[in-house]
Amino acid sequence: MQRIHLHGFTGYPYVLERWLEQFPETWFGFTSMVKNFDRYQRDSLNLVKEYRLLFTEALSAPAIC
Repeated sequence: MQRIHLHGFTGYPYVLERWLEQFPETWFGFTSMVKNFDRYQRDSLNLVKEYRLLFTEALSAPAIC
């Protein structure tokens, strides 16, 4: 089965669900852009199971305070 990493995912829940339907071994990465996500993008973030998160880019992104 093909493993896929969606780097810097910013999609909506229906996009996330379609990826997982077509490619069950999809893993997700998010960046500091999450601070600008709209409600639907935050819903996607909350739908991702913790074990499917590979990394965030916290080391290369500026601190969010």
